[in-house]
Amino acid sequence: MLLTGNAVASNTAAIIQSPVIAGAVVVDDYHEDKCTAQCYIKAAAAKAEAVAKAKKAAIKAKDEAAAKAKKAAIKAKDEAAAKAKKAAIKAKAEAAAKAKKAAIKAKAEAAAKAKKAAIKAKAEAAAKAKKAAIKAKAEAVAKAKKAAIKAKAEAVAKAKKAAKKAKAEAVAKAKAEAEVKKAAGTLIGVNGKVIIEENQVGAYLDYNITILDELLSITSFGVTNRASDYSASAEGRDGWMGEFLTKKEWNDGFKFDYLGSSPTTADLASFESLFGLDEEAVAWFWLSSENSDTALTKDDGTITNVFKLYDARAASQFVAFNGSTLVSQSVNVSEPSIIIILALGMTGLAIRRFKKKS
Repeated sequence: MLLTGNAVASNTAAIIQSPVIAGAVVVDDYHEDKCTAQCYIKAAAAKAEAVAKAKKAAIKAKDEAAAKAKKAAIKAKDEAAAKAKKAAIKAKAEAAAKAKKAAIKAKAEAAAKAKKAAIKAKAEAAAKAKKAAIKAKAEAVAKAKKAAIKAKAEAVAKAKKAAKKAKAEAVAKAKAEAEVKKAAGTLIGVNGKVIIEENQVGAYLDYNITILDELLSITSFGVTNRASDYSASAEGRDGWMGEFLTKKEWNDGFKFDYLGSSPTTADLASFESLFGLDEEAVAWFWLSSENSDTALTKDDGTITNVFKLYDARAASQFVAFNGSTLVSQSVNVSEPSIIIILALGMTGLAIRRFKKKS
């Protein structure tokens, strides 16, 4: 490199102002007088080289510093990123854990609330259903009761009507049969409740008795026959007795043991009011034993071969009593006498018993 005079002077002045190391040459104000132009040139070149070298070293140092700074920055950035990432992961995990815990708590609270609501709803529904069931049951019971009352009333009315019709038909039939069978020795009460057949068996009459009414019981009865020396007998029926009486003996008051009492036939009614004006004598049968309970009822069926009248022939009417009450009669009497209530010590127990059976 070639320097002009001005340049050399300028560089020389700079070298004089501050010492410069240029290889082994040192130029200062002490040696200025000894240095030649060539020396200055070399000094300038050395200085330039030193500057270049310094500049290069500075650039290199700068580059190295920049590289080191860049590397440090990258490292710091990576560390910061790693730390941020680690912090983010930790924060995310904590947030997730917190969110999960909150979700579990919320779920538990929601489940508890739902369960409580369900229990309440179930209880309300059960109470409502129970109330509805009670109401429905009450209505059904009331309806059924009303229907039952109506059905019962209808059934009673129907049964009553049917019974009335059946009774009327039975009475009519009994009366018709009475007219037909009278000649054959069959006696039927005018109320159709009792049938007595007189069967001639050799020299005696056998009275067969059938009771049609299940509410009826008989504790004494009499069958008329011709006045003669007959003998009435009750055989094989516990507690029953028999006696043949004329009209006069009846009206005079035949005394008989009757369930612990001793009434007379006259206490019941007059002979004529019971059997009519054409009859003269009667076979009288009665339950005499106070310890016996063998009144005649429908449950006996037809009673045969028990009540008998010896040495007699069929020709008769009949009456039947329960206690002192006339319950059946085969002849219509225009003006019957009033039946006198037994007042001779008949026990109340016997009366209740016979009324129950009737």
